[in-house]
Amino acid sequence: MLQDTTDILLVQPPFFRLLGSHNDRGPLELAYLARVLRDTGASCSLINLDYSGAGVHCSWRDLFTRSKLLEQAVTGDSPLLYEAAEIIIGRAPDTVVLSAGDSLTPWVDLGNGWVAALLARMLRRAGLRVLGTGARLEAAVPDVRESFDEIIAGLPAGTAASRILRRPLREIVAADGASLIPDLAADESGSRYDVVMTATGCVRRCSFCDAARQPLQRIAPSTVALDLAQRTTDRLDLGDAILLPDERRLAALTEAIAGLGGRRFRFAAEYTVDLVRERSLRTLADFGVTELKLGVESGDTASLAAMRKRHDRDQTLRAARMIRDAGLDLTVYVLLGGPVPDVRGAALRTLDLCKGLPATDFVINVWAYDRPGAHPADSHFSGRLADEYGIADLLPGFFALQPDHKQSIGRIVDIDGPGPWRNRAECDRADQPGQGAQAAEPMR
Repeated sequence: MLQDTTDILLVQPPFFRLLGSHNDRGPLELAYLARVLRDTGASCSLINLDYSGAGVHCSWRDLFTRSKLLEQAVTGDSPLLYEAAEIIIGRAPDTVVLSAGDSLTPWVDLGNGWVAALLARMLRRAGLRVLGTGARLEAAVPDVRESFDEIIAGLPAGTAASRILRRPLREIVAADGASLIPDLAADESGSRYDVVMTATGCVRRCSFCDAARQPLQRIAPSTVALDLAQRTTDRLDLGDAILLPDERRLAALTEAIAGLGGRRFRFAAEYTVDLVRERSLRTLADFGVTELKLGVESGDTASLAAMRKRHDRDQTLRAARMIRDAGLDLTVYVLLGGPVPDVRGAALRTLDLCKGLPATDFVINVWAYDRPGAHPADSHFSGRLADEYGIADLLPGFFALQPDHKQSIGRIVDIDGPGPWRNRAECDRADQPGQGAQAAEPMR
């Protein structure tokens, strides 16, 4: 039950809901920030306006098909933004913090800077003080930045709290977000918290990844254990950009977790091709990792160089087989398009590679960030970008690789029907009377 008032309201604005889907995962960065604020004695609450509680999720293909709805939203043409403004204004907070993405995890599609800015303008017209945080605001254009009273993106939780409370940092009890655990109790939305951090930042500098901006900072094993103790599920995703196979580090984490009364956790972890070795896989499995999410990204040599990845096609094939031979589930990340030569040829080579990988799941993205000519509605499921890159007709082949169930979120359904994916131009024609789209290659 939501309280009538709060002094500081931390908000995950609608994002996937703008496309008729949802994201019930709690905003982890906001939960860390809530811990700092509450530790100072501030009144603080968190709401996830992307939450719906739905029992299924639409397919990734559906998100590509509906991506024009996000383009409408960044112009302010979405009733969900007005609904969000009503909810927030009705709480009568002194200060609102809006999130656009998450600075802790490397998962990019958790928000949109322009959407957050539009909502911020509505709230400021109502007389509220509005701050912004999250990866999508760290390098925001002036129009976005000027929509907020202040941008606190990319700051440690203690520093951000100091800005929010307008108090000197020395007065903030906890000065660094990596020394804390997230305050899950602050979330009043019913969000699912199944992501745990053991480190922030990354040792790699992949050109497309938000984590590349941050140095690696490990969280104390005792703190990780305290975080795990408050989780209600034993199947968790590790939000680290890469879980390094450091035997001493993982042994220390294992020892700390052992103090939780015998609870045994199963982890899914982000990983990279060049770290796959038989010994490293045994180390991860002993720690409790049952699934690796492998940043394959491409089967094209020039694209891998542009991404600053350290592997090639043959290494990818060997790594995937070794992971499956070790008894681990394998999710493969793919990144299509972008500032690379021969975009279409690269996509075809990547599709050919993917067909030979023994993966249990594939995540198919288009390159949306850290590129010239960015558009306010850019996302990793943008049909407009697929058209721009000239690969829209190739996407059904990639979507056919994806399963109808994900371990992290459950059942996946094609809400828009089992037929072909339509690119933006086809959708626009279909919206006109008598202008039905031509059938493309079926997804299944």
